[in-house]
Amino acid sequence: MDVRFINPFLLGTVEVLKTMAFIEPRAGKPFLNQDSVATGDVSGVIGITGVVKGSIALSFSETCILKIVSNMLGEESQGIDGNVKDAVGELTNMVS
Repeated sequence: MDVRFINPFLLGTVEVLKTMAFIEPRAGKPFLNQDSVATGDVSGVIGITGVVKGSIALSFSETCILKIVSNMLGEESQGIDGNVKDAVGELTNMVS
């Protein structure tokens, strides 16, 4: 993995979550997923084409995404529903 391609996504994810969900996320160590399967209870995936080909995925545990979406919407989310799925897609779009 080339940090010139990875770091912008890490920084973008942190900034989007700070701005949209009013939280202070900390990026963990990035890794190349050999399985082509996103981990977590809910994920947003976007394909990348051009000079570099691949995909990015934002994956969240249920507890994490419910807190993020609750902060974004200003009301408590009870479970992974349409609003939560839409929010994950929108967060993924904003990051990319």
